[in-house]
Amino acid sequence: MPPNAARQGNALRLVPYRLVQARAGPYRLHIIPAVRQCVSCPVPGYIVWMAKDPIVIVGGGRAAASLVDAYREAGGDALITVLSAEEHPPYNRPPLSKGVLRGEMEPLDALVYPLEEYEDMVVELRLETPVEAVDTEAHTVLLAGGDPLPYGTLVIASGTRPRTLAVPGADLPAVHTYRTLTDASAIREEAPAARKALVVGGSFIGSEVAASLRMLGLDVTIVEMGDRLVPAL
Repeated sequence: MPPNAARQGNALRLVPYRLVQARAGPYRLHIIPAVRQCVSCPVPGYIVWMAKDPIVIVGGGRAAASLVDAYREAGGDALITVLSAEEHPPYNRPPLSKGVLRGEMEPLDALVYPLEEYEDMVVELRLETPVEAVDTEAHTVLLAGGDPLPYGTLVIASGTRPRTLAVPGADLPAVHTYRTLTDASAIREEAPAARKALVVGGSFIGSEVAASLRMLGLDVTIVEMGDRLVPAL
């Protein structure tokens, strides 16, 4: 799938990356030389590759943390570097639209692991480190600022980000996207002083956010382009 392909549902889009000198075609970024079954992983049939050269993971979400878990559990001992544009270590996203937003759990309780545990797992976690380009010929990723980082195996787990509204006023202070722990924390802080909320998008996340804001006492309106909520169903 091309890096800028739209995901079904219209609310999210894949994060684009500029590929440089892609030897095996623009979207074949790595070759898995060998695999081993992870017998105790939560998803039946989940497999990990036993790479021996340094592994670089682009993206610091739950998928990155799951890959680290599975690889280490299967006996992999290569150095792992996780590059994340976010300020927080990998975290679970489902609580963001429920417990975190409603104030039933602290934002840091959503973390998969505390920051210090990544050192114990021999993982270099680089936060607030965006990736600007991938050079598959040189086996490097280009970090923001121009620094190259070599890799033996590259995993792109950058996920998606919200589609912003191309309308006047979309950049006003009270307008938020909802994807990250920082987004959830900001809306949680502003909610007590608000009386009304408008949620654009009636998907699972939009519906959960609307329900949580209603539980906080706000008058909530959902705007959905489809003819029903959760149109993907």
